[in-house]
Amino acid sequence: MVRVVEAGPVFEDSCSRTACGPPWRGGVKIARNGPAYCTLGFNVANYGGVWSYALFTAGHCGPVNATWRQGSTTGTVIGLSTQNHINDASRVDVQVIAPSSANTHSNQYIDGTSTCTTCTLRSITAVQGHNADHAGDAVCNHGYYSGTQCGKILSINYTYTGDPTGGSNPITLYHMREATYARHSGDSGGPVTAAANVAVGSHTDYVSGSGYAVYTHIYDMVQATGWNVYLGG
Repeated sequence: MVRVVEAGPVFEDSCSRTACGPPWRGGVKIARNGPAYCTLGFNVANYGGVWSYALFTAGHCGPVNATWRQGSTTGTVIGLSTQNHINDASRVDVQVIAPSSANTHSNQYIDGTSTCTTCTLRSITAVQGHNADHAGDAVCNHGYYSGTQCGKILSINYTYTGDPTGGSNPITLYHMREATYARHSGDSGGPVTAAANVAVGSHTDYVSGSGYAVYTHIYDMVQATGWNVYLGG
């Protein structure tokens, strides 16, 4: 059986996982003093009389007011974390980064290997609806450490208990997605997509013991932050 899916537009490869922007794209390595390394997620937008733009990453990657840089702790400043949502007995792991300069928004992310020997810029043109996914659906995470890794959803209502920072302070997150894509520390915050052009979530952690990945669904990220995925235009 052949399954045909619609992919986003393909752009010339001009990025690596450590150098891609501005404008900023999902799938890029980001760093804050500490040090801590995570992956930049989707670009997001909000209208309050004028359009504002920001970026997602995982909430457990750092506190509010953390300064994020591209590639390393001495890299180009991306911006400042203005929201952080990672609480026990909740259902979301996300933070919002406000870019430090204007006109840095893009609906693109990096699709390809961790070394970008074969990388492509793809565009997000759709956002998955609330409870529109199902066990068995194909999804891909685009983390800086592992590159693009794909698998299938095992559960759309997984209860996660653990410490995504790698420490010893476990929390419980409800209604998470459990999936079989490969992952590694540093992939947190990476954009999770379906059919190349559809935003579905942000990587959080893996399930201790099984090694399966866990991600927050995009609907819950939008509800928690008030920011919508930027689709271009």
